[in-house]
Amino acid sequence: MRKNVDECIRTLIENGIKTRHRTMYFIIGDKSCDQVLSILSLSRSPSLYI
Repeated sequence: MRKNVDECIRTLIENGIKTRHRTMYFIIGDKSCDQVLSILSLSRSPSLYI
């Protein structure tokens, strides 16, 4: 089952893209490998680049 990414993380990614600053994220936990694809797809979302 796929879980949604927390809104705080989504906001951080959006702000980093809009301000054109590099951002670094650390994912800690047992199932952290599963979340990498969710965050990667979120950061490459075309709606963020408008």
